[in-house]
Amino acid sequence: IDCVAGKSSIAVGASSETTCSVCGAGTYQDSTGSIRCVVCPAGTYNADRTISAEAHNSLDDCKNCYPGTYLSDNGADAAKHDESADCHDCLEGKFTNDEMGENECHDCPVGKTSAARASSCGLCPPGYQCRDDE
Repeated sequence: IDCVAGKSSIAVGASSETTCSVCGAGTYQDSTGSIRCVVCPAGTYNADRTISAEAHNSLDDCKNCYPGTYLSDNGADAAKHDESADCHDCLEGKFTNDEMGENECHDCPVGKTSAARASSCGLCPPGYQCRDDE
């Protein structure tokens, strides 16, 4: 018996759905009959801790980090993708604004700056020196 999407089993030749386990937080599985769940990719997380396979059966179940935050882990460790707090704030002078989830923050353009956790950059305030093109 193949496990449904959102579940996996290492049991070879399983004869019952009871050998299948729901994918854990930080993971998903969009195929049937899989032996392991896939860790959410960089820039995303899946905080769902229910016992519902439907919360883990699609890449879309991995939620994007919010603009102004990033998650750089490349999908090696599910524990780094299992809650929104795994998304780290961008530092001052950096930003993310992509709705796709980001794996790093970007430098503000020359002459602009940002506060921490920014989704965009603004003009440098009068009397302050912003990043220049060194």
